[in-house]
Amino acid sequence: MITEFGSLSIGGDRSKWFSDAIQQFPTEYPAIKSVLFFHYSSDETISDKAINWYFINDKPTLEVIRTELNNWPDSLKTL
Repeated sequence: MITEFGSLSIGGDRSKWFSDAIQQFPTEYPAIKSVLFFHYSSDETISDKAINWYFINDKPTLEVIRTELNNWPDSLKTL
């Protein structure tokens, strides 16, 4: 299991980062059976300013996440 899985939109292409990472899990890291996304709007643990990790309003990123997870083998999907 991977917990607190996330990427900021600052400094790169967050959609591509998620796509690359999620796409590789089933083949490159078959022991990973679940992913818990870090989706928090006001993280003050790494900076004196609140950092927004939300991706729910980032439509390209949200679509990439949905698409890549839907491409996982059925054995990794749950309802």
